[in-house]
Formats: sequence, C-alpha cells, structure tokens
Amino acid sequence: MRQLKQNSWSPAAVERLFFEAKQVVEENEYLSLTRLWVDFGLSSQIIKDLLKRFPEHAYIYLFIKSAVESYIWEAAAEGRMHSNLALFTLKANYGWVDPKTEAEKDGPKITLNISDKLSKLLE
Repeated sequence: MRQLKQNSWSPAAVERLFFEAKQVVEENEYLSLTRLWVDFGLSSQIIKDLLKRFPEHAYIYLFIKSAVESYIWEAAAEGRMHSNLALFTLKANYGWVDPKTEAEKDGPKITLNISDKLSKLLE
C-alpha cells in the first residue's frame, strides 16, 4: 500500500485514498477497518478527520465499512472467526444491538386484582 503524507490532503488525494481502499477491500477480506487504515499507514482518527473535511467522500467510506461488516458476519457464520468476537466487534463498531425482550419493550408486567381493591374501598 502506498502511504500518503498527512499534510498533503487535497480533495483529489482523499478521493484516491478512498477509491484505493474500496478496491483493496473488494479484493481482500478485511475483518477490521483499523487494520485496513493501518495498512495504508493511517489511523482511524485521520480517517474521521478526512471525512469531516471532505464529506463528499462519505459514500465510499460507507461502502468500505459495509463490506468489512459483511466480512465479519460471514467469517463468524463460517466458523473462521469466533462468534463472540464477531458479535462484540459488530456491536462496538457497527451499531448492532441485542433484540429487546418483551419486558424491555413494554416495561414490567403488573397484574392488579381490581375486585380486591374495590372491595376494600367499599368496606
């Protein structure tokens, strides 16, 4: 991978970076965005900064992120990645959440016996 210098960011350089990263992800199964950026000689923070400065390239980044997310899921489903590690990674980095139980969705279930309450009030 070629390394870009941090101080040489222009719109064209950022576009090249993201298109090269997209091509690399399409050709190689990355299970970590961090590993991808390290291979480019960059940190995740630099990528975040670039996306703030050049939001017009976010669509390419989202493709890359989705590809890595799918690789993680497929690796876990095929037994090439431990499922706990995959789920932890997907929850921590991709917004995955556990489905809510009925109690969490509706709150606690409370059963009231109204006839007992009424009979006490009427006494």
